[in-house]
Amino acid sequence: MTETEEVKVTSQEKLVQAAKRLERLLFTQSTYKSTEKDADAVIQAATTLIHSNPAKIVKRWLGTSSGTAANATLADVAFVAKTMLNPMDSSATGRDLLMQLAPTVEEMETEVEAEETQVQPKYLESAAREVESYLLSLAIRLLWRQSEAQNALELSLKAIQITTLHMEEASKNTYGVGSANGLYPLLARLYRCQSLVAESCAPGFHLEQGKRGELVNAHRMAVIRRDVDTQATLLNIMLSDLLNANQGKNESVSF
Repeated sequence: MTETEEVKVTSQEKLVQAAKRLERLLFTQSTYKSTEKDADAVIQAATTLIHSNPAKIVKRWLGTSSGTAANATLADVAFVAKTMLNPMDSSATGRDLLMQLAPTVEEMETEVEAEETQVQPKYLESAAREVESYLLSLAIRLLWRQSEAQNALELSLKAIQITTLHMEEASKNTYGVGSANGLYPLLARLYRCQSLVAESCAPGFHLEQGKRGELVNAHRMAVIRRDVDTQATLLNIMLSDLLNANQGKNESVSF
């Protein structure tokens, strides 16, 4: 095979490979289960978490995977969600949302279904929540690029709710083990996506009082859980909003 005849990797395959790579990187986190009762297992899991930093792992992974979805489509994102996220697990909600965005994913798989009927799907475990949030952020970006800003804004609201819920559930685990700090950079990414989409819907907009209060509360929770990624993102969004509001007020006065 010559260099010009190299097999091209599709965007769909790139997304699958990236998801599997994050699964391997976060595999050590899966040794603990939230229902674990054995004290030794809890201590061992706590020690593992102390000496690891899932947030840094995910940030590094996001950096190395930046070009993975350059040519991805909503159908690609929906396919990965269907094949990599467990419909019976906590990531089922995001999975369903993503599949609804590209119903043709069923038709795309009919060609290979006959060969895979005997093969049980291997869903993500360690990185399921992180991949779910990442795929949601990709879907938001794709909708925005397709000039479907309103749909992208609605999806961003749901994605932030899903990711925040994962964090709240993880914080209830025994001894605080199994925290979802790997989701911190992804939650910050979702807030950035939401801000960009909202700005495109109404350039120069400023947040309503209720929405501003929600961001203040979200920032307070980020401070409590020491989520520096989300803290910085929310501060930038609120400062930008204040500048927009102040500029609009000055323009109205000068006029």
